[in-house]
This record gives sequence, structure tokens and C-alpha cells, in this order.
Amino acid sequence: MESYNIKSKSKLNLFLEVGGMRSDGYHEIHTIMVKTSLGDDIRITLEKSKQLGINLSCSDDNVPDNESNTVFKIINELNKIKPIPYKLDIYIDKNVPSKAGLGGASGDAAAVAIWLNEFLRGYYVIDELVEAGKNVGADIPSFFYPGIVELQGIGEKLVSQYENFNINFVVAKFKNIDVDTAYAYRNIKNDLTKSKENIILIRNSIFNKDIRLMASALSNGFESLVLKQYKVMLFLKNEIIENGALGACLTGSGSAVFGIAENEEQALMIKERITSPDLEVFACKSTV
Repeated sequence: MESYNIKSKSKLNLFLEVGGMRSDGYHEIHTIMVKTSLGDDIRITLEKSKQLGINLSCSDDNVPDNESNTVFKIINELNKIKPIPYKLDIYIDKNVPSKAGLGGASGDAAAVAIWLNEFLRGYYVIDELVEAGKNVGADIPSFFYPGIVELQGIGEKLVSQYENFNINFVVAKFKNIDVDTAYAYRNIKNDLTKSKENIILIRNSIFNKDIRLMASALSNGFESLVLKQYKVMLFLKNEIIENGALGACLTGSGSAVFGIAENEEQALMIKERITSPDLEVFACKSTV
């Protein structure tokens, strides 16, 4: 029996536009996503077995520990592609807030899939990892591609990969606010063309490694809807900027808001200034 410790990643949407609903019930999206160092700590213990076995537990009682968990699902999906001859015992120590638009569950699934593939010495090719991820959650494939990624479709179609560079973030979420994703998708005004200028600016900011330009061009199609419903989140966005962030934005359909800081010291200072009993606040960095 062997044990390993790995760290997952979360994601932030630098740009997100949502289009109309497809025949399969999903919405078309166009997004540029960056992975961050904010992640969960995962311990994997495994032993050889004639067939796959999974035992899952988590520090957060609100996270399912059964077949509905994304980690459980992606392992089963990979096992359908090629059999996994191990019994796995997986413990997830949650750091990433749930229902925050940070892709915490997707990041966990991707981290376990990537580690498992490395442990099995490249057992799966990238297309197989992406296919398994897509069958579990639209966010998951983005974690398999290095760097900052531009995606379309439901989030599974890779448009472009950009070189990662050092970006410092402050991420904050009200503990008592969980945005209903289904409500957000039902009520958003769908227009995949209204922020063409913003996506061009975001691309340019990545090419030029210009965090000030990036911060000025952050765009999320859900923001006007969600911040109108939860005015306290608009206050939080403004507070992050007033305390030194270069710009701030909603991520995903919420409920987390993030700001871009000049450097790590500034990010930590903003975190300290806005910390309150009602908030979960983190300072983190972009990562590959």
C-alpha cells in the first residue's frame, strides 16, 4: 500500500461570455481562464487489485463522498477507457470554497486524473483525459492544458493556449452566499459578441504580460445579473478595488469575486484589509 499527496488547482475567468442554450441543454460559452495556486490538498492511498475500487472522503461534509463526486466520476470514466487495476482511497482536504465559480470540484477531478495518469506512466493520451473530463464536467478539460486557455463550446473546445506569467490575485467569497448556477444561466441575456473589445484586450495583456491592461479589461457576462441580485457582492468588488486591486470581477457565475494585485505583497495586504468573519479570503497566483 502506497500513499501520495497532491495539490489541485482552481480557476478564474478573465473573460466569460455566455450564448444561447444548445439542444443538449448546455449553453455556448467563450472564456479565457487562468489556473491558480489556490487548491485542495488530496491524499491518495492505493494498492494493486484485480479491479477498480474507490473509497472517497472529504473534510467538508457538504461535499459528496459517493459516485456523484467529480473525482469518483472521472476515475470511473477513465476506467471505462482502460481498466485501472487498483483500489484507491482518496481524502480531500478542502480549501477552495464550493459553489464559488472557482472550479474547485473540477480542479480536484483533473488533479487526480493527471496524477493517476503519471503514476500509470502515461496510460492515457491527452484526448482520453479530455474525453473523460468532458463527460464529467465542462470545466475539467481546461485543467489538462498548460498555461492560460481560451475555450469555446461548453468549455471543452480549446481555441488557444497562452504562456502563463506571474499574476497575483485576491479571491473573496461571502460564506452565506451561494449563487444558483441554474438561475444565472436561465436569466442571463445571451450575447457572445458584445464584449469583443474586452477579449482582444485580454489577449493583448497576456501577450504583453501587462497586468494593468488585463485588470482594466476583465469581463464576465454574469456580473450585471448576479451583482444586481446580490448587491453586497458589488460592494465587495468595489472594496477590493478601493483597497488596492488594479481591477476586480466575478468569476464563473459566482459567488466569488477576484481582484488582480500589483504583486504578492499587495495581494496579501488587500487580503488582510478586507478580511472579515463573513468572508473567505485568499491570496493566490497564476499557475500552469
